Amino acid sequence: MIVQGGKDYRVPVEQGLQAFQAAQLRGIKSKLLYLPDENHWVLSAQNALVWQHEFFKWLEETMPPADKSKATDKKGF
Repeated sequence: MIVQGGKDYRVPVEQGLQAFQAAQLRGIKSKLLYLPDENHWVLSAQNALVWQHEFFKWLEETMPPADKSKATDKKGF
């Protein structure tokens, strides 16, 4: 997941778009979240909610579910 702010002077928009396109061309599951009125940090409350929603949705889609039986099985301890 690539998060790009439109006012980010540390990472120009073109670099974020290039990273996203490179991932897409390589077949890597990827997502671009572009926030045109943010800089390097997401500071507005509304954009922070969008970022948080998209980030945790991305984690759910990307990370395999934890095997709860292994996590709660502590017979060896």
